[in-house]
Amino acid sequence: EVKNLAAQTGDATTQIADQLAALTSDSQGVRQAVERIDEVLARIDSLQQTIAAAVEEQTAAIGEITRSAGEAAVAAKDLDTSVTASVTAARDTEEVLARSRASLERVGSAVSAQRKALASLGEDARELLAVAAS
Repeated sequence: EVKNLAAQTGDATTQIADQLAALTSDSQGVRQAVERIDEVLARIDSLQQTIAAAVEEQTAAIGEITRSAGEAAVAAKDLDTSVTASVTAARDTEEVLARSRASLERVGSAVSAQRKALASLGEDARELLAVAAS
């Protein structure tokens, strides 16, 4: 019976050793899996940082584009205002020139009438002088 118990003990010891070897192998596999998970997590963290930096750059670029678009809109409005003012000034100048032309034509007509009147007066004066001299 002792031999039988010794054999059973040997078998149990062998089974325990096999189970411990399997557990050791499994724990090594678990350790390697955890290390791989850590590597993947480190890569994910690195990618997240890269993505965050890219998003920050894009946000800054969008802000700059928005600011530039706003400045362009203000410049376009200012240009529109300037063009409108120029058109108004051109119309006003055209009206002033038309009035000036009309005034000059009236002055020209008046000068012409005065020349005719002076010429007629000169002729009348010559005729009077001729009558007085005779």
